[in-house]
Amino acid sequence: MELIEALIEAGATRLRPIFLTAGAAMFGSFVITLDPIFSGLAWSFIFGIFASTAFSLLVVPVVYFLINRKGS
Repeated sequence: MELIEALIEAGATRLRPIFLTAGAAMFGSFVITLDPIFSGLAWSFIFGIFASTAFSLLVVPVVYFLINRKGS
């Protein structure tokens, strides 16, 4: 159970910096969505940042846990 506790503590420690960085990038790009030419690019960038944030906070720790459990 030490691995689960370490993953939870690491997630709690990294949650705020990841959200602040991703939020700044998303909100900074939101202004570009008002431009008709670059609107699609801005929305895809915002969705990409959102997806990568969710991936790094949820998928990566779960995969690491599953790989480490299988190797033990």
